Amino acid sequence: MNSLLNLHVEYHLLHLNIHKSPGPDRLPNWLLKEFAPLICDSVAAIFNASVREGCVPRIWKSAQVIPAPKVNPPTSRENDFKSLSLHPTFAKVLEK
Repeated sequence: MNSLLNLHVEYHLLHLNIHKSPGPDRLPNWLLKEFAPLICDSVAAIFNASVREGCVPRIWKSAQVIPAPKVNPPTSRENDFKSLSLHPTFAKVLEK
């Protein structure tokens, strides 16, 4: 069972989009993708412990919210921006 989870974790790490911005943990996706075969066992162990204990690391629950313009150039702060939430990659992989 653990080896199956390790394969799933490795698969999702290997298929990360390296062009997406990192979340509040500041770990770039290219780094996680590059080292996926080396870190998948440890990440899977953390995922297992997290599920077993019902506790998710605090940083995985956080998000960095940034304003993104809806129109170019924006003329109004209230109406011309939308909020984008950047979540930690590990939290998104755990969700999958």
